Amino acid sequence: MSHPYTAVTIVVLIAMGIGATLKKSSEWNEVPLGAAKLLLQGRDIYKEMSPYTYPPFTAFVTIPFTVLPPTVARSIWYLVCAAALVYTVRKSWQLAGGPRLEPIGAAGTAAPRDHWAFLIGHAVALQLALNGVTHLQSDTLIAALLMAGCGAMVSGKYFRSATWIGLATAFKATPLLFAPYLIWRRQWLAATWLVCVAVGANLLPNIVHAPPENRTWLGEWSRQYLAPMGDSNYMPGDWKNQLVNNQAIAGAVKRWLATTWESGPHEFKVSDRADKASPATIRRAFYASCLAVTVPVAIVFVFRRWRKTSGGPGVNRGSGGTANESEPEPIRETETLPSALMLECGIVILLMLLLSPNSSRAHYCIMFLPAFCAARLAVRRPRGAVAVLLGLAVIFSTLSIHIRLPGTMAGEQILLWVGVVMFSTIFLLWACTLALMKSPARDRRE
Repeated sequence: MSHPYTAVTIVVLIAMGIGATLKKSSEWNEVPLGAAKLLLQGRDIYKEMSPYTYPPFTAFVTIPFTVLPPTVARSIWYLVCAAALVYTVRKSWQLAGGPRLEPIGAAGTAAPRDHWAFLIGHAVALQLALNGVTHLQSDTLIAALLMAGCGAMVSGKYFRSATWIGLATAFKATPLLFAPYLIWRRQWLAATWLVCVAVGANLLPNIVHAPPENRTWLGEWSRQYLAPMGDSNYMPGDWKNQLVNNQAIAGAVKRWLATTWESGPHEFKVSDRADKASPATIRRAFYASCLAVTVPVAIVFVFRRWRKTSGGPGVNRGSGGTANESEPEPIRETETLPSALMLECGIVILLMLLLSPNSSRAHYCIMFLPAFCAARLAVRRPRGAVAVLLGLAVIFSTLSIHIRLPGTMAGEQILLWVGVVMFSTIFLLWACTLALMKSPARDRRE
């Protein structure tokens, strides 16, 4: 078969589509669609729909589906999610410098090690992405918008990039992390435009109905979910989500310091510890953990800026320069490796997940770009540190697979309590950061 990836994709998505269409109810019908109906009726989407924790833009864009029968609406939304996932995978592979994969064996298509890189990237991200499609989450659409933004960034079209990423931010606030990244790249106007797009999109629901006291829905969301984070008794990890499903750093810190678990053959229960740490202690542990993750990344970013401006080690001095010993092996004319720009974008994406107050497994569908970047570099030097870290990311991601058998339920929940998805993300972050540190200071594709 010359197109195995296409064939497998079609079969899997059709099978999942049948399941999504035939199920009698779904989280999407009950939460985003339910919030859209409340918005049309002028009712309070945050007080009357407590599971709805998203910015109001999600409810606004779901309004057209309210006039359709639930099964039809669910089927159309599934097609949107599936198309977004396909686009995300294809665009991520392209941005990672991946060559054409199919038809296999044809002239100009990928070498065997590129196929290995493609499969390894899937081993990290695919099962998490399918979780998002199964639950009809908007995360696959967010991932597609982020990849469109990264693609525009590669072309130097920063305002277009900010528009796409701003729309992703409108759905879920975490892509706002790209704003300080754009500032770091001295794209001040693009960073400002990103914020304007995100805020402007979330003011649109007021056109339908204003919340009580003629406020804005964006303000209501901020008061409901952002303002409490500044309270002295705020507990990181608190969110309207099962604690074991929150695989961000905040969720892990709260689980480790405030809860314990009990398991039987067919059950798993998380409960508060009698000696649980105080909210202040948990906040300090959370902030320290965030610093431990971000400081090494910041050091590498600053180091690369210093190499660019000072002509330090690893700077490419034109096409006639020679490679420094600390650089990766030279790129052959027929091979395009991930650029430093895409490694940086991948790092920002991973930090979005880790630093968020809540990152469910479905949110991790955006990991394809950093996974492909690390995989394409790792297969060139399979004994290097990047390959080792990527291997650990694959192992921990695989441990998070939900088999859904009675005998495996307790073990799967224990692994989630430990934070296997979070650790997979951290290992992938370290792999991309190490690869970025070793990349040339000046990349012609940045």
